[in-house]
Amino acid sequence: MKFSFLYWVLAVAFAAASIPAVPAHANDHQKMFDLVEGVWTASGNSFGPDVKSEMVWSKTLDGQFYKIDYRIIMDPASDKTFTGIGHYLDTDSNTTAGYWADNSGDLHPLSVTIEQAAIISIWGVAGGKLGRTEYRLMDDGQMRVTDWLLTKEGWREFNKASFVRKPS
Repeated sequence: MKFSFLYWVLAVAFAAASIPAVPAHANDHQKMFDLVEGVWTASGNSFGPDVKSEMVWSKTLDGQFYKIDYRIIMDPASDKTFTGIGHYLDTDSNTTAGYWADNSGDLHPLSVTIEQAAIISIWGVAGGKLGRTEYRLMDDGQMRVTDWLLTKEGWREFNKASFVRKPS
């Protein structure tokens, strides 16, 4: 058990050290979760041709949490869709916690670092599935979402998509 915890701590430290710095997108008083609130869409081929993705960020549970509803339509003809929901505890700190659940049966605790231009989630548990997702606001107004899975060889990227905000 101690080895597993140490492994997780080292994985989180490695993940944090490998995140590049980017210019700030917000005034110091603005929260990152407020900046991503809304509906975002993407098209691409992360999980096959003609994949369509949507994520909706919103406040929930009397404003105590931010929620992400994430959906990837992999095959419109067969209704093959990946869906997931995450809850992030709202905080004034640059770190927070939450959880992720999805239709593949995964349920993961989240350890979250918040930057002015990104939300970085380490998800999973040591000794089991462990991953990292980065939601990064870009200078052009898009949000780039990148997912990695920790393997024996290190972090392996398995998804990347650029989202645009849907007009309200």
